[in-house]
Amino acid sequence: MKRINVPTLIITGDADWPCLLPGILMKQSIPSAALAVMPNSGHAINIEEPDEYNRIVGDPLAGRKRPWAAAQSPSVSASITG
Repeated sequence: MKRINVPTLIITGDADWPCLLPGILMKQSIPSAALAVMPNSGHAINIEEPDEYNRIVGDPLAGRKRPWAAAQSPSVSASITG
């Protein structure tokens, strides 16, 4: 895992005992990893706490450039956006 060189987000719930320790170990093993441990959450974080999950996942993506957006033709963009 030390060879993974892309930003990596590891999300686990503090009540998800089977995945909590592996998540911590992954964070320690991947140089560019971030770890989010959600309180009072189990394994189905996206279902249990959807707003907080979306915020955690969305925040790092919000500042990213979208190179694919410029590559789309107007007709493709229009058909996607309505």
